[in-house]
Amino acid sequence: MRMWLLLSMIVLTAEFGQVSQGMAQSSGLNQSNQPSFNIVVNEPASVDDRAAVTPIDQSEPLAIRPAAQNEIFRTNAQCGESLDPAREKNQVERPDKLTVTVGDVLIRIDGPKLWTLSGVDFQKSTMAVQESAYGTVLNLRGVGALGSAHFLDIPGKPGMVEKEHVSRLQLFVNDQSVSEVTSTMELSGKSFRIRRESTIRDVMLTSTVTLRDGVLIESARLQTSKTVDLKVVYPLMYAWSSQMTDYVFGDANGIQKQGKFIADAGKSGEGVERTANWMGVYNAAQGRGAVLLITQQPQVEPAVLQFTDAPGIYRKVRLMTFVEKVMPPKYDGTFEVAVGFFTAPQLDWHKVALKRVHQLRPDSE
Repeated sequence: MRMWLLLSMIVLTAEFGQVSQGMAQSSGLNQSNQPSFNIVVNEPASVDDRAAVTPIDQSEPLAIRPAAQNEIFRTNAQCGESLDPAREKNQVERPDKLTVTVGDVLIRIDGPKLWTLSGVDFQKSTMAVQESAYGTVLNLRGVGALGSAHFLDIPGKPGMVEKEHVSRLQLFVNDQSVSEVTSTMELSGKSFRIRRESTIRDVMLTSTVTLRDGVLIESARLQTSKTVDLKVVYPLMYAWSSQMTDYVFGDANGIQKQGKFIADAGKSGEGVERTANWMGVYNAAQGRGAVLLITQQPQVEPAVLQFTDAPGIYRKVRLMTFVEKVMPPKYDGTFEVAVGFFTAPQLDWHKVALKRVHQLRPDSE
């Protein structure tokens, strides 16, 4: 069990090194009309290979490195974030692992990933995997990646890390606050919502995950009073199961592109969709799929869909913004995504996915 957790955290940290490399090879943003996920086709990459992408570099002011499970808990108090939040005034104890079931959808919330999503099931089938990061990650210029499951070493202080500081966490079932919290929790009801308040350096973050009526809605509001120099920001992300076989990208006018994911475990691919605002994925063997729709984003630096196809690991999509840009003072931007699920025969799944997207739109009846 401990080895699985360690391996999972290594993959979480390493994946952003691979993404950055792929973005550089594809000139940052794809402007081709061809399916963009296979702009870059890489040689075989095992989980161990991916972990080696981000070595420790003591020459940097703050070096990225994988954080082992025991280090996550051991360094909470050292970083100023109490391991036992009950010690902090007016703060309830936080769960380590939380499973929530609403209808046919099950989601996981993970404490070691700072109470962000950690996998999604639909009708007992895996839609999005546990072994990856969700939530929000900021890659700060000259510093590194901070956010969900991404920590930074503090130079000269072995075992101590800098991390996103979660100052407030609230859980709601059926619109009622959950007051009794245990380390491991299983909740169910007609609706669920989790609300987090946190800071990543000079950026204040308010994030929510809501599950209601078969729809998963996630939002991230970023605010700052200072100038923040960035390499890239990933406001939200989803690690679709590697068992997904087909994909579509689309906009308000319908489907833009469609195709099949890479089946060869010896290859991988990634790219960027600049004009799409939704994505659909489908598992032909199970006849189940999901769609992701961007329902809200700011006019300043709106997000594009960045994608990594890693057979045997995941088919991961990220909202990506502020690529080599500066977040200005007084910035206040909210990103929101709605995820819906469906069943469909293989021949008709594109039509069913498109219909599901229309149902998710805020202006739909």
